[in-house]
Amino acid sequence: MVTAGLALMSTSLLEQIFAILLEKTIDLKITGGNETLWGFGLVSTGLLYHFKTISIYEINKNDANLAKEQKHIEHDIGIFSKANEIMSGDFLSEFLSQLRSDHSYINQKGQKVDEFCYFLGRDENQFLSSELSLAAKEFWESNLKLDSFLGLKFYLYPENQNGENLRFCMAPWLNIDRGGFDTPEQLEEYEKFKVELESLTIDLREKYRNFRGEIKSILLI
Repeated sequence: MVTAGLALMSTSLLEQIFAILLEKTIDLKITGGNETLWGFGLVSTGLLYHFKTISIYEINKNDANLAKEQKHIEHDIGIFSKANEIMSGDFLSEFLSQLRSDHSYINQKGQKVDEFCYFLGRDENQFLSSELSLAAKEFWESNLKLDSFLGLKFYLYPENQNGENLRFCMAPWLNIDRGGFDTPEQLEEYEKFKVELESLTIDLREKYRNFRGEIKSILLI
């Protein structure tokens, strides 16, 4: 069947073109009786066309993938840039440093950390990168644990404050400098709170460092 099909094309334009090409390159003459050589040439031409078509397809596919990846990167850069406007790494370091050293914080600063987490937690602000999404989730969960501790162990101190910049202190009734008594029981209980607070702040700092590291690695910023 292949031989018959090739015979029908013996006088076609494609045959003439291929004959000229072979004649110039390898000094061969194609005649109507040399069906084997003509068949070889036709198959070779078909293979070349096939490979060229595949190459063009792969190039177009790669270009499309690169364009899609670039859009994903631009999306994630936009999300991080907006989040970073709410809270920077330096701000977080200062906030956590005060918590660990003085066992107190100003409510407006604590709210800024919460705003940062709230922004990243909204559905429309999800990172497209799975690595960034996971790192942001871990930071959010770590901050939730710290928030829970602050809500249970920190109280307004001094109590006669008013306005927006309110100061909250850890268990002031156990701190001798804030109205507590220097008893072994109180010192022991306060020390437990101190150890827990330090663990929570270190974890949150590490989670942010990991998040920021993924940002730098994936988004190069």
